[in-house]
Amino acid sequence: MPIKARTDRGRIQILPGDSVTWTSQSAGILKTKTGVVEQVVEPKSMPARERFVQLYKSSGVGLPRDHESYVVRVPGKTAKSAGKLYWPRVNALAHTIAEDDC
Repeated sequence: MPIKARTDRGRIQILPGDSVTWTSQSAGILKTKTGVVEQVVEPKSMPARERFVQLYKSSGVGLPRDHESYVVRVPGKTAKSAGKLYWPRVNALAHTIAEDDC
C-alpha cells in the first residue's frame, strides 16, 4: 500500500488517515501518543467546531495557528471508546509509517 503523503517543496505533508506520533508533557510526566489524522486545518483557521465538539469543551482550543496543523484522534483503550481528540503542535509530530507500508 502506498504511503499517503504528498511532497510540497521537498517536505512531506500529512494527510487525513495518516498515523502520527508525538510526545506531550503534563505535570512533569512525558507521554508518547499515537493517533490518526482526522482533519488538516488550514493556516489561520480553527478545527471544525461541529465535527470536533470534544476539542471545544472546557478551556477550548486556543487561537488559530499561522501554519497548517492537524486534528488527531488517539484510539481509546476499549473497542467501544471513540478515543480522544488532540490538536498537537506540528513541530512535535512524527509521521508514523507502518511496516506493511514500506
